[in-house]
Formats: sequence, structure tokens, C-alpha cells
Amino acid sequence: MSVPASAQTNHLQRTVPDIALSTDDAATLYALIDARPDLLQARKDPTGQNSNVFFVSVPPSDDSSTRAPRTYVLKQPTNAASAQALDHESSNLGLIRAASTTFPFAVPEFLGTAGGLRVMTLLPGVNGVRALAACESTEERMQLVHAFGAVLAAIHACEVRGAAMVWFQSEGALAHPGRAGSRDWFARVMHRVAPAVRAAIPAIGDEAYRARTQRRLDLCLAVLDRLDTDPVWTAAPFSRLHFCHGDYMLANVMFEKTAQGGGWRCSGVLDLGDAGYGDARSDLMTGIECLEFQNISREEIAGCQSAFLSGYGMPDFDRAAAEPWDACYLLKDFAA
Repeated sequence: MSVPASAQTNHLQRTVPDIALSTDDAATLYALIDARPDLLQARKDPTGQNSNVFFVSVPPSDDSSTRAPRTYVLKQPTNAASAQALDHESSNLGLIRAASTTFPFAVPEFLGTAGGLRVMTLLPGVNGVRALAACESTEERMQLVHAFGAVLAAIHACEVRGAAMVWFQSEGALAHPGRAGSRDWFARVMHRVAPAVRAAIPAIGDEAYRARTQRRLDLCLAVLDRLDTDPVWTAAPFSRLHFCHGDYMLANVMFEKTAQGGGWRCSGVLDLGDAGYGDARSDLMTGIECLEFQNISREEIAGCQSAFLSGYGMPDFDRAAAEPWDACYLLKDFAA
């Protein structure tokens, strides 16, 4: 396909080589961006730490079999770390979409790289945050978050050959993940994270944040001190590693309303750049924690958290005992 050599649209800088995209109308994608900047919607990252995301809606061609526009996602890294994260995401999407995987949900198709932009397909539906806001009753919200928990259980039950350790894709594929124990995984993570956290703590200016960071590190090191035979490492299902999302939140799961008022169903899973083999408790804790920040009452938040755990199949999950895995998730970026 031949596309413009360079263009600037809505502050989006591009140098676009020839690139083979796997959809019929993709040949006009970049030309349309240049000719019709109104087709481009941008979600700029306010922190400057993550990628900027652009949504491009392409009208159907005259000979198209569908009259609906096609929408593409273009991700633009803002620094070296976000570029590496996008590389990990495109690699993981390839592994997950491979025939050998048992991943049970749709994921975006990585179409290619053009001028530093990663081009992906857009999944149908709305993300879980918007779906929750659209719910009209407590019952509907509970059904949605129950499905949110069931999605995570299905992800943890799948196998993705060639996947690395969650959060540390640069270390390469994790050999024999089915034989690896959760304590070994935790020790590997802390081997990377703990030195970075110790080095960073003295420079943290905010006293309260510095104290929270130290407490989180202490929690992780304390659980790591427990013997291999301790139930925290040997009790099922957490004695072995599972394929994990790595950043499991409502915003990263897409939902659609089912026909005849049957509730919400998952239509796909997003942002799998951190995915890999790890301890399922980390995903469970981020799933629980993200519900704390939704625009619903405190009473409903507690009910939603219970519905989430019920959907996962562990209504009696001990959240307090799993706090070190939440701390581990919050500290991992010190080693990025």
C-alpha cells in the first residue's frame, strides 16, 4: 500500500512507510487522516508517561459490503518506557491470538507500525467503567461486576505459550510456567523491585507517600520471608502460576449489552502489555481496588466487590491477607 511520506494532523507527527494492514479499507486510512482531520479523536496522556491514543473512524467505501465506519486505534509512545510497553503489548497480542492459545476473549489485532505509531483494531462495546455508569439499577451493576469477575477467572484458566513473567516481558518466555511456584515468582519480582524501591525512598519528598511506600515494601518482604511450606505459598489455587492480565481493571475490559435484556457480556480485553505468568492474587487485588474509584455509593462498592469475587468463584477470598500482592503491583513501576 502506498501512503503519504509524512503528515501532521492535530499535533500528530507521522513519517509513514508502506505498511500492509489486514483490512480492506485500510489502504485509505492515512490519506483520510490527512484529508479529514475531523475523523481523528485524540486521548492525550496528561502525565506524559504513557502513550497517547488516537481513534480514527474510516467511512465505508462505495463498494463496501457494510455501511458502518471502521475505527482504528493508533497508539503513540511519549517516551522510551511507553515505547517498550507498546512493543510488549504487540508481542503479547500476537501470542494471545495464536492458534496454540486458549485465551477465551477477543483482543485487538495488531496491524502494524507506521512512523512509530502502533495501529490496532478497535474492539466492539464500551469499557467497564462506561458500562457501570450506564447501568440503571443496583441489580444491573451487580450483574456487570459479577461478569467482570468471571472474565478474570477465565483468563486465569487459559494457557498462552511463549508468554513471559507478568510485568517483566523483557526477560523472555517463562519456561514451564505450569511447574513454577508462586513463591518463586514473587521472589523474582522482588529481586528486581526491592533494590529500586530502597534506592528511591530517601528521595520521595511527600512524607505520607514515602511512609506508604516503605510499608508496602515491608509487607512484600515479610511475606517473602515465609517458608516454602507456608500455606500462603502452598494453598490452592495460588500455589502455582496462572496467566495474568497484569493490570486488571474495569477500564481494560469491554462489555456489550446482550439481547432481550439479558445483562452484560464481555466483548473483549484490552491493554495486555503487562500480561504474563504470575500470581493470580495480583489481578484479583487490582480488580477489587478499581471498584473503589467508581462513581457509586460506599455501600454499593462493597456489594460490587463481593459480586466480583463471587463471579471469580472465590467469594471467601481474604483481601486483607492478599495485601502484599496489591503492594507488589503498586511498587513494580519503581523497577521499570
